[in-house]
Amino acid sequence: MKKMNEIIDTFRNCVVQIATPYSGGTGFILSNERLIVTNYHVVKNCEEVVVNGREFEKTKARVLFIDPHLDVAFIDCPAPAGTGPQLSQSDVNEGETVVAIGHPLGLKYTSTSGIISKTERDYNGIKYFQTDAAINPGNSGGPLINSEGEIIGMNTFIIKEAESLAFSLPSTYIRECLESYASMQGFAAIRCRSCRLTQKKEDITGDFCNNCGFRFDKDDIHTRPFVPEGIVAKIEKIIEESGFDPGLSRGGPMFWDFSNDDFWIKITYVQATKFTIFDAPIVNVPKERIGEFFEFALKENFKLTDLVFSLLNNELLLSALTFEDDFHHDVELKKLKSLMDSATKYRKDLKSSFDAEPIADTID
Repeated sequence: MKKMNEIIDTFRNCVVQIATPYSGGTGFILSNERLIVTNYHVVKNCEEVVVNGREFEKTKARVLFIDPHLDVAFIDCPAPAGTGPQLSQSDVNEGETVVAIGHPLGLKYTSTSGIISKTERDYNGIKYFQTDAAINPGNSGGPLINSEGEIIGMNTFIIKEAESLAFSLPSTYIRECLESYASMQGFAAIRCRSCRLTQKKEDITGDFCNNCGFRFDKDDIHTRPFVPEGIVAKIEKIIEESGFDPGLSRGGPMFWDFSNDDFWIKITYVQATKFTIFDAPIVNVPKERIGEFFEFALKENFKLTDLVFSLLNNELLLSALTFEDDFHHDVELKKLKSLMDSATKYRKDLKSSFDAEPIADTID
């Protein structure tokens, strides 16, 4: 039995963050496979998604395989094949200790532990592992790992408004999908819900299975091109005019983030309040001269106009806030560029003056 901290560390290189205009989730890279495994509902309606991991820079990658019945999808992996975690072939027992790893609610690389509550919980004819390991939105598609550091399943869904009821698809189903797709590597393919045959999407005509005649759901066959509208279009326009790819910047619905060596910008639109929040993580609070550090930030707030310093846990943020009705292109573009320039300056100044460590955009 391995120590849990060793297991969690082992998976840092293979757990991937996935983002689309419609959702966000997690995926994982298997040893010697040029594929990222995730849930189908994470990538639904998309030909390509944004993936981010330790082994590669954030990039767009094609969705290659979907099994709507099992809720499994494979994404083209930009990282080279190599050694790493394997799908378990061991028996799974009730009471067994497990770890779930993922990116819940946009929090990168989070792990939770629990036990297997039931090994065969039947749902729509599929037998899931039931676990009490905490799983939240964004965990979908992440690995469920046993005490030997093997992937025994994929975290798939939870029961809303119920505590400790999470369900993971056993690795046997994932292995079945890998075998089904093996002969079609590199092509976009779909597995029929009825006859379970996998076929290339380009060979399908009339939305019907070539083998059994089953009519595919149109959402499974035809992707939905994303056309930004309203406030989303306005936000993506200023991101583009600031020199960044809005598609690659998407972190999920109503969230964007982009960075370079000098700054990291996060933009969130909160539908409930209709506010757009611009955040630039600056530095971590230093270990020494903390009083002087906070005094500096408070004094700077009196000088700043559209921007303000705030504290989130141990992180100093530089932020701006705009109500939707007040969102005007030229003003917000100027505000965003000011935030980028100011973030660059403050990161350097606070590092030099207080030895405060700049906050980097990493998958960790």
